[in-house]
Amino acid sequence: MQLNIHSEGIEDHLITLQEKYLNLKTAVLKNLKLNPEEKKGQLKKIKTEYLVEKKNVNGNFY
Repeated sequence: MQLNIHSEGIEDHLITLQEKYLNLKTAVLKNLKLNPEEKKGQLKKIKTEYLVEKKNVNGNFY
């Protein structure tokens, strides 16, 4: 039995993950400089984005 594995999809996925990592890293560094009120607003925004992303990921499995 021989498996033919195509790496194009894996490479695209890796590039997407690297871009998301860089965006997250930048956001974390910016958040370190915020005051407490700005952090609360940012946390609420991030939580909303997380829930949307989680819904999209779960939808991709079906």
